[in-house]
Amino acid sequence: MCAPFHRISPPVNMSNAARTICLPILPPIANKICVVAGWGMTSEHGRKSDVLREIHIPIVPFTECNNFAHYGGRIHLPSMVCAGYSQGSVDSCQGDSGGPLMCAVNGRWELHGLVSWGIGCGRPGHPGVYSMVHAALPWIRFEMFKLKQ
Repeated sequence: MCAPFHRISPPVNMSNAARTICLPILPPIANKICVVAGWGMTSEHGRKSDVLREIHIPIVPFTECNNFAHYGGRIHLPSMVCAGYSQGSVDSCQGDSGGPLMCAVNGRWELHGLVSWGIGCGRPGHPGVYSMVHAALPWIRFEMFKLKQ
């Protein structure tokens, strides 16, 4: 299902700068490289970006992200997913919240997460935490159904 989620007034004209994205069919795949985009801070103590930026980061397996060294049981499955490199350096940051975690699956882009939280930005052992879109699909579909009424 690749459709706009909610009505915007006035409607957005689809172009190279504004497009819809597909909802995920399955939860994100561990170790898959995905893309996060945003205008947030470029480093933990940096400045907000003047241009839209993107990073390419892997989905972190749940057991790895939720272990004591990372987040010690604070990651709630199935509503959260982690993404980032164990050595840190590349991460979403303040100002990126709500932005997309997008993964290419079988030739189509799917929205797998929304930037949510983390400890710092790009810190080793602390990947970014994202709200998992797949967990919210029943609610999203219900809201989309209501919009068609």
